[in-house]
Amino acid sequence: MANLGTLLDGVTHVFHLAAQAGVRKSWGRDFRTYTEHNVDASQRLLEACVGRPIQKFVYASSSSLYGDAKTIPVAEDALPRPLSPYGVTKLAAEHLCQLYWANHLVPTTSVRYFTRMLTVSIAVFSSMCSMLSSSKVRAQSSVSDTDGAFLSSSWRMDRTTRAT
Repeated sequence: MANLGTLLDGVTHVFHLAAQAGVRKSWGRDFRTYTEHNVDASQRLLEACVGRPIQKFVYASSSSLYGDAKTIPVAEDALPRPLSPYGVTKLAAEHLCQLYWANHLVPTTSVRYFTRMLTVSIAVFSSMCSMLSSSKVRAQSSVSDTDGAFLSSSWRMDRTTRAT
């Protein structure tokens, strides 16, 4: 296992995109893999950020938290009702992010990606990483918790880009 403290030396922004994905495989004997990769690994990374000069910790969550949404499009503040073990593990990691903000001031933001736009979102993220590594562009974050509704039927590139 990597020494997260060493990996975080000099880091100011963390983009936590790692996860064990897949709703169907999260049932049964594979559930432990999901808790280890989605909950335990997230907690270890958050813990490693405590006391460090982290300016923003962005967690890639999932629309699987919404489960059987009562209304479509889904509003960002809709009550999470996951219908799979995968969704439960992603929700647990979101709660850990909130706890590490409340108790240790790790500045976390959770972004709930929807499957049909995940490929595009990863492409946007890759482009941003390339831009941020350039000496001409500096990382800035201006996302607030009250930024408005995130709708599954009308993906907003500007909100996702600002959040990520």
